[in-house]
Amino acid sequence: MEPEQVYIHLKAIWEKLGVEVREQALSYELGKAKGGLVRLGEKKIFFIERSLSLQEKIELMLNELQEQKLDEIYIPPYLRKMIEK
Repeated sequence: MEPEQVYIHLKAIWEKLGVEVREQALSYELGKAKGGLVRLGEKKIFFIERSLSLQEKIELMLNELQEQKLDEIYIPPYLRKMIEK
């Protein structure tokens, strides 16, 4: 599967979980942040540092998905294997 398709599928999984995915510049005084899941009131947002490579964005989303309850949503088998690694 092409990385662009993997990214699109991962983004769709987050949306099924009720999480908005945003790519933007994330900078802090002491360095750069890669991103992660945050809750703003009742809204969940997954921030991704815009300057990351596509592979880094995929890895970030996969790592964060390992912490989520995924039993109730359909995930293509190839992606489920990637998440469970």
